[in-house]
Amino acid sequence: MQDPVVFDSERQLWVVPIRHHSPACAAHLERLIAAVEPAAILVEGPCDFDPLIDLVCDPRTRAPVAIVSLREAGEGQATRRVASYFPFCAHSPELIALHTARNRGIPARFIDLPSTAREMDLDMEAPREGRPLLGSERQFGVGDYVTALARELGCRDGNEVWDQLFETRLADEDWHRYFADVARYCACIRAATRDEEMAGDGTLAREAQMRAIVDEVRAATEGPIVAVVGGFHAETLLEKRGGKPLAAK
Repeated sequence: MQDPVVFDSERQLWVVPIRHHSPACAAHLERLIAAVEPAAILVEGPCDFDPLIDLVCDPRTRAPVAIVSLREAGEGQATRRVASYFPFCAHSPELIALHTARNRGIPARFIDLPSTAREMDLDMEAPREGRPLLGSERQFGVGDYVTALARELGCRDGNEVWDQLFETRLADEDWHRYFADVARYCACIRAATRDEEMAGDGTLAREAQMRAIVDEVRAATEGPIVAVVGGFHAETLLEKRGGKPLAAK
């Protein structure tokens, strides 16, 4: 049975909600790709990193590894070099998706805003130097929903809630139910997040970019498409809103 919270039958689109660096998400993602046999795999990550996918997947590249972006910020004498990075560990779902695509001969693309986009630098909790380009996961640890659930389950915090609900299911063969549960959990977290916060930290702009690239790939591809994104974004990627992606420079 195909659940509408992760699958759009009209567009043959699987939106796979993951948590960054989750071993359980990585294991279930491998099972999903083997079952779906997609014609394209899309991954949340800066679209200007597409030329580096072959290097990331090269057998000589060993995780942990990161793609590092350097750019000049400021003007005149205040100009400084700013570093940002996109990290992978051996069990990062994003890295598993890219390796699986390479091994199966499936085209793969990143679908987030370019690393130089203004919206990629709006997370006020991130350090100004060495900022990560992975989406913030602070929603998994704060907020009324997560706090109440932790109290109900007898957990110390949101991370322990996640581990109890999802990491313990790494060996479960039912990948469909697993991702449906992850999607619903993340939808509850999103529902408890203010629109103003998502607009202010660049989330809405990033999601518009991801939807636009999904639509672009859908129009050019025959067969199923798998999009691997942070669970917080999964629900909105199933929406149809149109728009054009911001091109990488």
